[in-house]
Amino acid sequence: MEKLGSSKDAWLKIIRPGSRVFIGSGASVPRALIEKLLSVADHLRDVELVHIHTLGEVPWVTPEYADVLRTNTFFLTPEVGQAVLEGRADYTPCSLSEVPKLFTSTVLPIDVALVSVSPPDEHGKVSLGVSVDVVRAAVKSARVVVAQVNARVPRTYGESQLDVSEIDYFLKRDLAPVEAPKAHSNEVRRKIGVYLAELVDDGSTLQVGIGVTPVVAIQALKHHKHLGIHSGMFCESLMELMRCGAVDNSRKHFMSGRSVVSHALGSRKLYRFTHENPEIEFRSSAWVNDPGIIAMNQKMVAVNGARQIDITGQVVRDSAGHEFHGGIGAQIDFVRGAAASPGGRPVHVMPSTSSDGKISRIVASPGEGSVVASARTDVHYVITEYGVACLRGRSIRERALEMIQIAHPKFREALMRGAHERGWIPKFVSVAPTSLQPGDTESGVEFHRLSLGDDSRPFFMRPLHASDIRRLQEFFYSHSEETIRNRYGYLRDSMPADSAYKLVGVDQSVDLALGIFEERGVGRESLLRSVGRFYRDAEGEEAEIAFVVHDETRRMGMASRLFRELAKVAKRRGIRGFWAEVLPGNRPMGELFERFGGKAERSPDGDELIYRMKVATVLRLTAGGAKPSSKKSASAKVTIGWHGSEEYLRHATGPNEVENPERYRVLLAALEKEAKKLGAVPLPNREIRREELLRCHAAHYLDLVHIDVESLADRLRTGDTPICAESEEVAKLAAGAGLEAVAAVMEGRVERAFVAVRPPGHHATTDRGMGFCIYNNIALMARHAQEEFGVNRVLIVDWDVHHGNGTQDIFFADESVFFFSAHQSGIFPFSGAAEETGAGPGMGTNMNLPLPLGSGIERMLSGIEDQLAPAMEKFRPALVLVSAGFDARLGDPLGDLCLTDEDFATLTRAVVTIAERWAKGRVISILEGGYDPDGLAKAAVSHLRALQEGV
Repeated sequence: MEKLGSSKDAWLKIIRPGSRVFIGSGASVPRALIEKLLSVADHLRDVELVHIHTLGEVPWVTPEYADVLRTNTFFLTPEVGQAVLEGRADYTPCSLSEVPKLFTSTVLPIDVALVSVSPPDEHGKVSLGVSVDVVRAAVKSARVVVAQVNARVPRTYGESQLDVSEIDYFLKRDLAPVEAPKAHSNEVRRKIGVYLAELVDDGSTLQVGIGVTPVVAIQALKHHKHLGIHSGMFCESLMELMRCGAVDNSRKHFMSGRSVVSHALGSRKLYRFTHENPEIEFRSSAWVNDPGIIAMNQKMVAVNGARQIDITGQVVRDSAGHEFHGGIGAQIDFVRGAAASPGGRPVHVMPSTSSDGKISRIVASPGEGSVVASARTDVHYVITEYGVACLRGRSIRERALEMIQIAHPKFREALMRGAHERGWIPKFVSVAPTSLQPGDTESGVEFHRLSLGDDSRPFFMRPLHASDIRRLQEFFYSHSEETIRNRYGYLRDSMPADSAYKLVGVDQSVDLALGIFEERGVGRESLLRSVGRFYRDAEGEEAEIAFVVHDETRRMGMASRLFRELAKVAKRRGIRGFWAEVLPGNRPMGELFERFGGKAERSPDGDELIYRMKVATVLRLTAGGAKPSSKKSASAKVTIGWHGSEEYLRHATGPNEVENPERYRVLLAALEKEAKKLGAVPLPNREIRREELLRCHAAHYLDLVHIDVESLADRLRTGDTPICAESEEVAKLAAGAGLEAVAAVMEGRVERAFVAVRPPGHHATTDRGMGFCIYNNIALMARHAQEEFGVNRVLIVDWDVHHGNGTQDIFFADESVFFFSAHQSGIFPFSGAAEETGAGPGMGTNMNLPLPLGSGIERMLSGIEDQLAPAMEKFRPALVLVSAGFDARLGDPLGDLCLTDEDFATLTRAVVTIAERWAKGRVISILEGGYDPDGLAKAAVSHLRALQEGV
């Protein structure tokens, strides 16, 4: 590293005619080097300056340097944008993940890199500080690296360190990193933040894009828990989420415990926060912004801004007409990465209008010259101050209706006309429905998550929109004949779209129609489960009220919850009383109104009963909220499901393996006979999809399995797992069967289930097959329940004779999954020098019960009843899963715990007791070990029988 001389000859030696010079960007622009460069600009020839977003002044784009310096930028500040407009600079639209690849290829090779670094430490290492992003790649590819050594550059962790040998010349100058303007909140951005907070689950991982609205909106997440960060930009709002404890990175399934970023933009306070902070890891944009890397974070939420979005979902980011503004940045990378993430949510946030309110930012079509940055196929959620539009999987008609609903009310009719002209919306949808009025809800927003009794499914309540036409049709066609008669007074047999529109296209400023929806997994179609509405009388002081609840979700308190919300809005609008017309045979509805003060009288025009209620009385009597339904009687018969298939016989790994097709063949015959006797419902299987496997397994491990199987290896290279040519396909079917069982139980088709599959799974870790296990079936089931059905807490009980090390490994730092393992000590698996993985008691939500040889049932049962059951008083699982290994049975060749067939029934009943207490009796077990064929069959039959008998 040579000290840079002050003469022009030194610079002309470094920067030759025609050179491409990279300027360190963001907050770390090397100002002293730029000053020196511009001082010799008259002697330079045809030099191209390359950079991304830069804070502070950009004197190199002024007209005086136009003849010798030409800027090529990937991000436009106002000054650089003006230079582009005047033809003195160039703009290259490009995702940040691609920029480093341009530098290291022949597309945009760098000759000279001007960067800002900290002084060397005792090991001869300097730090790039808060701008690693594309700087790292520029340093790597440059012919000459010139560094401004700046004692005020923070020392950061990750890929920010350079060895002094990588620097050719240096200049010492201490200057404070440039601060970014503070992002100020206002009422519009506050509302957007409230909606965003409703969309983001606890345990999500966050990215935030450059822009005031995204940065302000995420401030609303300060009351969330266990959030993580994987973001190109680290900003003030993310820092505050770390400081208040909302971000602890504990639930991240990739790079757990660390906030991963590529650069920081903000105040001096922010830069001081990053200094020698081991919780923040700075890495190159090529890695941080790689969609494949992003997708390894489960529940990845990408929050980005937009300049304009059309009603089909096309996002304009870096242009306004023929003028360019800002840049593509990280948006496309994170939108696609979040979409591929298990449970991920790409979100675009923007105010509905320009700052002066004169121009709608939601348009029928982008203006001439405007360039689409994010295609409509990539856009999932859009938030304005008027609500949330969910576009994933929606038709053009549904997208247009969703987007018009969140536009500013004064522009909705014009947008509707534009949609009519293009043929996107039927003519009978003639006027965009009006939203709730300001003050109708306490928070000022319309979308609310709900907790209904002890049901773990995710529900939300909001006004019905015109975009709900199809949902209301599906709701109608799901009704029983009795429900239809009670609601309409006759057996109505159809609900055409124009009729459905009349029910959802309500002017919410006069009348009110609220729906409770069930989310079926992130981004999937939400199901309308109940509707409550009132129609204001002409006199204005009373309103007719009506409710319909889906047959599958009755007795959950939905009508009561809707009743209270309708009453709250009615009171604010000056409505003093409700009345309802009820058929005499509709006792459930009559009881609802009577419970909230309704008095019945006979209708003068027919047999119907008229109930009248005071709004104030309804509010008083609903103050306690919805009441959960009572549990079913103990004598009610439990419907159980089971799964087994000859498909699993194809996993044949050799005659000397104890985990072989013969053990399964004997088991399957016994289960088929018993299942028929019990009336058990057969459940299907399917191949698990790659994105579902990525919930628990690393992408490189999935590739490894495929390569090893395709190459006809007899063992996975990760260890001792035997495989054959059919193993990958069969293992995917086994894992898929577990997911199908979860769906059957969570959708109420069966109450409990036993899934008999092979190969087993509980030894498989995130990136390693072990024992006989390829994919961790039960871990994938737990994640499926959480991601697709919103189950908040899962208990996994593992009574296989071997410790479920893979399951423990996957969930060790995850407080939403409680793992209990009762197993024989001193046998497989081992970690390190003869140290068994389940030897200790575990920590957090892991509980291990290592048992000595020959223990029998007493100690295992005591562990469940005396240790696990009390722990559940605090944990309160909503679903119980069992790794049902039967190798602890007397006579098994691999275990010596000496359990009997009746012992397995006893264990089953103990687990069902916990499930009945906390999880509505929902138990799903999946086969693990058991290597004496006859013993396995007998024990599994005893288990299946006990699942139905319960406690």
